[in-house]
Amino acid sequence: MMSMAFSSTFFGEVFAAPRLDWHSADFEGLRVIAESAWKTEYEAKKRGEELHFKYGFQNLGILWIPYYRNLSGKSLYQTIIVPEGNCDRFLQENIRRINRDAYCFTPSNRGLAPNRRGGRIF
Repeated sequence: MMSMAFSSTFFGEVFAAPRLDWHSADFEGLRVIAESAWKTEYEAKKRGEELHFKYGFQNLGILWIPYYRNLSGKSLYQTIIVPEGNCDRFLQENIRRINRDAYCFTPSNRGLAPNRRGGRIF
């Protein structure tokens, strides 16, 4: 079961999330899909709305890249999909509905490698 801090970062049925506290957005050690990166939180949320309402994805979130030490440090907001089950399999099954440059990775502040694997198709 997800903690309250984690669940507060998801886009719910009603897409009216309050401003996120990035220190409580704990995706630590989870395999997630990096769907797209944006300069503003607003743009990341708009992409999340599209993924939810147009494509039916449920477990979505926004991650502030500089918060996680094992990521690039770029000042961008990452729209992510938190798949149930195997991330790589989920990505392969859904790559045609999302950004084709999307990839699975593991955000961490505990020394874990990002372990990026893409689902790119040509």
